[in-house]
Amino acid sequence: MIKTFLAVFTFISFSFSFAASGDAKEQKLFIFEKSYNPENILVISARTNDQCQFEKWENNEFYKMYWLMDGEDYKDPHSLIKKELRKRISLYDMNEEKNRFKIKLNDLEGLDHDFEEAVVTVETLFDRQGDCNVSAVIPLGGSADYQKLELKSVYSRVKTNWLGLPKTKDPFEYIDLKGLNYDSKDDLTIRYFEK
Repeated sequence: MIKTFLAVFTFISFSFSFAASGDAKEQKLFIFEKSYNPENILVISARTNDQCQFEKWENNEFYKMYWLMDGEDYKDPHSLIKKELRKRISLYDMNEEKNRFKIKLNDLEGLDHDFEEAVVTVETLFDRQGDCNVSAVIPLGGSADYQKLELKSVYSRVKTNWLGLPKTKDPFEYIDLKGLNYDSKDDLTIRYFEK
């Protein structure tokens, strides 16, 4: 009797966890665009379950990066490129409920900005229809009237060397953060130049 109960309980538990994982939904957070090879866009996405909590991807991370080539074809970045991309953004501070974490935009460190921290807070929220949505919000500094930007895109104007290849040291002329004003939902773009 006890063995039968344990077997049924184990089966039900396994079925529930499988169903929860099967209901996972990809949520695009924001994209990286650049002036060099502009046809290739880097997409940063997360995934949520039916409880509107973040779930890890098959790479055991809470976010995933992939190229959108020519605006249509998906491509997983090469492992060496992925290693370099992870230097540009870093995820930390996942809360216990698994519905909020932070991403540091390391590209902004070499630019002239007035952020307290160049950190995006990524958070889940059920809307009125019961759908799970994700927002990626960064509080701006005094030069942008302390608005909150719902980030959709990070555009980098890349410096090139005499061969036309991107520079590795101080690589950006400027970076645009594009999205919506969090409160009014109006379009908002803020540009930060090199120091």
